[in-house]
Amino acid sequence: MFDFSELEKILNAIETNKSFESFDEHKSRLKEKNLSYDELLSYAAACSAWGDVIEYENEGLKKIQSALDKMLSWKGDLLDKQKTAIVEITKMGELQVLASSTAKFLEGNIAGRDAQKRIMAKKGALAKIASDPKQKEKSFVRECWQDWQKNPDSYKSKAAFGKDMLQKCEHLDSQKKIEDWCREWEKTNPAG
Repeated sequence: MFDFSELEKILNAIETNKSFESFDEHKSRLKEKNLSYDELLSYAAACSAWGDVIEYENEGLKKIQSALDKMLSWKGDLLDKQKTAIVEITKMGELQVLASSTAKFLEGNIAGRDAQKRIMAKKGALAKIASDPKQKEKSFVRECWQDWQKNPDSYKSKAAFGKDMLQKCEHLDSQKKIEDWCREWEKTNPAG
């Protein structure tokens, strides 16, 4: 025979814990914790796993709900407590949806934050390159190299070209580096 005292304990436990945090309350509480990326990722994974568990359990709870409905016909005095259990089962389903939503929200925020960091790093690198006088002089040397390719009699060799460019540019200090650039440009633009 079914032990109704155990069911009584479960229903009383459900009745005493009726409040669940809303999504916004949950989100605010998480922000206050100022969690790291790894902590957020762990939390999202845990929420997603709990969501799966709750979804699985919810199916079992639906079967329990069906059995409880049958018990109502011959146990009228449990009717009120069974209805409360059904309401709590519904709340558990809502909690599962909230957990899944929170996990997806956190995953989206983490991915967005990573993308934003990459964009900021790229912008910073481009700004640094744009303000670097050596990069400006490298562009000047490239233009001179292109002119040299059109008029090969201007310089006898890469060494002569590099030496001349070194004299014209105040921020460049390596003739070998200029010659390396020439070789690189020849590979990428053999026609000049």
